[in-house]
Amino acid sequence: MFPTGIDLGFGAVAIPHCDASHANKPCVYLIKPTNGIPFERADDDGELIAELIIALVVTDPAEQMHLLRALFTSLQDEDFFNELKNAPTIEAITATFSSKILNKNKEVA
Repeated sequence: MFPTGIDLGFGAVAIPHCDASHANKPCVYLIKPTNGIPFERADDDGELIAELIIALVVTDPAEQMHLLRALFTSLQDEDFFNELKNAPTIEAITATFSSKILNKNKEVA
């Protein structure tokens, strides 16, 4: 319903998410497309090319806000963004995301 592309200054990410009422089970999908994907900008008119897509499926609206806060905070770090973008394996992506986002999310909650 709303645009989710975010220009980070050093790269671009899209964070599509659904309303919690439509989610059966919480999960996060990290998608690294071979070529960037156009997304409508969340902060401005027009499109940007997202190099990472982090799709959120959250069942608790309050938890979604905590997760988004932790995610936005971490994505401001260019090293973190590049670590996700350049991770060579699923395990590397999972480890990076878990240590920076999920652990931070538990601290925020």
